[in-house]
Amino acid sequence: METKAREIWSKALEYLRPQISDLNFGTWLKPIKVISDSLDPLLLEVPTKFFRDWTVEHYAGTIKEALEKIAERKMEIDFLIANEVPAAKTAATQQGAFLL
Repeated sequence: METKAREIWSKALEYLRPQISDLNFGTWLKPIKVISDSLDPLLLEVPTKFFRDWTVEHYAGTIKEALEKIAERKMEIDFLIANEVPAAKTAATQQGAFLL
């Protein structure tokens, strides 16, 4: 069964799909994974620091807008680097690091 967080992320990807080229969608959005059932913030896992930085710079606003449209509420998102997830997940929920 899909969690609410994963359901919202999946629907946001469907919403964004026609707006972004196949190459960019496959490169920058498809690899992102929801790593928590929480929506406050929505925790998204990315493969590397470079990936996180590039995605935040180029797509964070678009992603946030899509999520808020789908969820019908304000959303905070946090991009966590895959190999840092256990420690970063705890720190993010306590400190709000990298929230958008």
